[in-house]
Amino acid sequence: MSVMQFRHFAAGLALGLLTLGAVQPALADDDDRRIAITGRAEVTAVPDRADVTLGVDAEGKTAAAAMAENARRMSAVFEALTAAGVAREKIGTTGLSLQPVYDYPHQQGRNGPPRLVGFRASNMVQVRVTEMDRVGKVLDATVEAGANTIHGISFSVSEADRLLDTARAEAVADARRKAEIYAKAAGVRLGKVLRIDEARGGGPQPVYRAMAMASEAMRADTPVAPGEQTLGISVSVLWELED
Repeated sequence: MSVMQFRHFAAGLALGLLTLGAVQPALADDDDRRIAITGRAEVTAVPDRADVTLGVDAEGKTAAAAMAENARRMSAVFEALTAAGVAREKIGTTGLSLQPVYDYPHQQGRNGPPRLVGFRASNMVQVRVTEMDRVGKVLDATVEAGANTIHGISFSVSEADRLLDTARAEAVADARRKAEIYAKAAGVRLGKVLRIDEARGGGPQPVYRAMAMASEAMRADTPVAPGEQTLGISVSVLWELED
């Protein structure tokens, strides 16, 4: 057999094998006997903690004067927080800065380089309030004492882990319910669980609602509505399938 004839023979043999493989049924592997289903569950709860970030910005002709004025106002804020019933361990410094303040003539239609006119000192603290009906009162007290910056307020649930455990069990039950529907429709049964993967649903989601005011005195405070938080869990469960 010549080299050319051998090449034609080999090419024909390969084509025949490919054709034979195309018409033969594929052998079942382990993945054909498994089913993966995602289950979801949510629980809602009313927040019982509020974290408020607030502080004092103060300016002075010199850096020392700005820091001294800031310290005076911040001390008054700490005293107001204590008087409002906030324990010292619930107050933590989150930021302290000192920056120069410049006058920019071009912003006022004048010529000339920037000119140093003073300094600004900033002191920020995070305050945790665990009595939700006192959040507005605490805010008002700090502002009256000298706080002139409020960077935000966030609410949280102290028993979030316990509530999420309930959601985990419900999410697995949801996955099993759906998996049993598919298995029954396919004429098979669920076997043992092979794997469970959890995914948090992006963190607590607030669901806002109006906060009831119990008295005229409460209406005088800054209104704050903690609403409800939705805690979500998703789980992916992998089962074996049995005949």
